[in-house]
Amino acid sequence: MCDEATSALDPETTQTILKLLQQINEQYGITIVLITHSMDVAKTICDRVALIEQGQIVRDEAVVDFFIKPHDADDLEFLQSYLAHDIPEPIQEKLSAEWREDYSPLIRIVFRGDVVNQPIIAEVTRTLDMQINILQGNIEYIKHQPVGHVIATIAKHGAKTSKDDNERVIQALIKSGLHVEELGYVT
Repeated sequence: MCDEATSALDPETTQTILKLLQQINEQYGITIVLITHSMDVAKTICDRVALIEQGQIVRDEAVVDFFIKPHDADDLEFLQSYLAHDIPEPIQEKLSAEWREDYSPLIRIVFRGDVVNQPIIAEVTRTLDMQINILQGNIEYIKHQPVGHVIATIAKHGAKTSKDDNERVIQALIKSGLHVEELGYVT
């Protein structure tokens, strides 16, 4: 059991300790319980993450699932500072919870594993004759697994989108193995 094994250490020493713990785990097959407040440490070394609030385990899941699938608004707020997929402020200011004919849905798309290297967005847009306008995106590695995050809007070539158009795009992305979350609507 390691209680805050890397707290107050410089980045180089932190990486050395994490490599040592990972080597012990892999070489000897020893399970390590790592208590940490550093989500970067958890993303780097942990296979599973348990979130404890007031002495109770409120989440216990694979580390990748923990970071890409917030269960509720509290989870999203907690994870937002550790992930690079928050909504840019100028877009937040225009965000509406209600759909209007001249608005486009704002979506968060999460890719994981080998799907990161496939042209899924390009194929969906071409097949459905729609546009997905990427506003922000990145790829990071969680426990050596690539995870991509994209914030985007859905649009139709030269026309307004309907709710049906938007739903077709979202369902096609989900069917292709992506996690899609509708965040609201923007002009």
